[in-house]
Amino acid sequence: MLIERLRDWKSRLEKRNDLLSLIDHKNLIIQIENGSECGYVIIQNGHVSITHVLPEDFSQEVMVIAGTEKACNELINGKSFLSQIPGNHLEANGHYKDLLLVESLFGLAV
Repeated sequence: MLIERLRDWKSRLEKRNDLLSLIDHKNLIIQIENGSECGYVIIQNGHVSITHVLPEDFSQEVMVIAGTEKACNELINGKSFLSQIPGNHLEANGHYKDLLLVESLFGLAV
């Protein structure tokens, strides 16, 4: 279910050239855990891929977003922002600038 939601988000994102320009030269790995599932969003120079297993050859830092299934779904579907979801429902670890970017990508690709 999580991977399906991430793939739906990816499809919406790919239709938004204005948002794709934000990740044109960005390399970022986002791990999303919703309690029962884990998925990865891999952004490499403007290309986005979704997977349930992180390839072993990735050595860059991973941003982690973990929370309840409801909180993760609301984030992915743009219904809530990272800053709006209480810390006991969702936790995000990463560089502040990257967290803001991810929040914008999820919130605007609706």
